[in-house]
Amino acid sequence: MASRNSAGTSFNDGGIAKKYGAASAAAGRVGEEQFATLLAKHGITRDYDVWYSLRIPSDPKNPNGTKYNSDVDVAVASGDRLILIDVKRWAGGYHYWTLFGLPFKGVTPMKKGNKWELGKNMAGAVSRYRANLPGIRVEAIVVFMPTNARGKAPSSVFALKWPGNIRSYLHGAGLAKIKSALGKPQKVSPKIDSLLNKMAR
Repeated sequence: MASRNSAGTSFNDGGIAKKYGAASAAAGRVGEEQFATLLAKHGITRDYDVWYSLRIPSDPKNPNGTKYNSDVDVAVASGDRLILIDVKRWAGGYHYWTLFGLPFKGVTPMKKGNKWELGKNMAGAVSRYRANLPGIRVEAIVVFMPTNARGKAPSSVFALKWPGNIRSYLHGAGLAKIKSALGKPQKVSPKIDSLLNKMAR
């Protein structure tokens, strides 16, 4: 079992900084690298196969379908099980939650421009990886990392649900979820191994 590539590789070409701004890109890279350190510290990279910065594959039944220009931050696999992970670094000290799919930061609606919604990229990623990996159990979670040197993180993300019914976890609970979802470490399925090596940046 091993890390197949390095955390943060999707930031190397400057595309994320151009799209979201240098500050957001830097924060995202730090979050992914923090999470990679945490995976190693808690033995997950020792016990399971781990990939970072994965492209989202095309629809095998419709190659001209929707193209996703975002990445899956981390994927961890064991046997015929695969868990896709989106790593976030949001402002600490707040309760994040959704009501009828609408996201809130404390009591403040979380809006980007005129849009009041959470991103659908992880739901799309799960759908595409399932379509490309028949017989493989694929699920996804969103993990929130501390946002400063003192380790301050969101107060709660328990009630923050993403499209596709994807759950959110603070980093400690996220590690426990990964282990429970994957179960006893096993040699990874060749189907998972082949596809994720192709999708890795």
